[in-house]
Amino acid sequence: MGFILLTLAGVAASAQTFEVDGINYNVLSEAEGTVEVANGNYSGDVVIPASVAYNDRKYAVTTVGDHAFYTCIDLTSVEMPSVTTIRGSAFSGCSALTSVEMPSVTTIGGSAFSGCSALTSFEMPSVTTIGDWAFSYCYALTSVEMPEATTIGEGAFRSCSALTSVEMPEATTIGEGAFRSCSALTSVEMPEATTIGGFAFCDCSALTSVEMPEATTIGNHAIDFCENLTSVEMPEATTIGDYAFYHCSALTSVEMPEATTIGGFAFCDC
Repeated sequence: MGFILLTLAGVAASAQTFEVDGINYNVLSEAEGTVEVANGNYSGDVVIPASVAYNDRKYAVTTVGDHAFYTCIDLTSVEMPSVTTIRGSAFSGCSALTSVEMPSVTTIGGSAFSGCSALTSFEMPSVTTIGDWAFSYCYALTSVEMPEATTIGEGAFRSCSALTSVEMPEATTIGEGAFRSCSALTSVEMPEATTIGGFAFCDCSALTSVEMPEATTIGNHAIDFCENLTSVEMPEATTIGDYAFYHCSALTSVEMPEATTIGGFAFCDC
């Protein structure tokens, strides 16, 4: 009986993983016919197909799995026209990656592109959720367009020191430290954001203007050490956290007609 169990286990394992045209896949659901891209030693320009055939079965490629391209330092570009989900650390440490096309992706997992130091710009037209640390330490990233994103995770763009512009018209939640130390960022428009997490824009030394007309909660240290910030309008804000605008030494005007709570040292050294 033991021998039979071991044999069956081996068959199941081999049936779940396969390789086609140099790309490894894991079966996510036999019933639904879906697979994810699995870990491998990938390089150059990679195109992830919409579907793949194996053992007379056609599978839809919906996901890039955890660590699938992790530290593939010779990977230069990726096209994934039909993938909808990118899981944690999927492209983390891909230091030569310069181009990514992902028109159908809706969810980007934690640290998915962290440390992709050659990536200069990013368009994510369908993404709604950006995980914690997703693009952290992408030092060459200059612009990001995320028109459908509603949630920006903790540290999502931390230390993207070349980032100058961000478009996030639908974002409602900006996580803690999301744009911390983005020292080239000059302006931010977040018309739907209601919650700005602690340290979200801390040490964004080039930031001159912030628009957040719907924000009700500004976290601790959220916009401190932004020495070039001159004006802030937050008409719906009710809670301003501790040190929220600490050391914003160029700040000349603030409008917050609905504020009920202003934390300790919120405007200290302005």
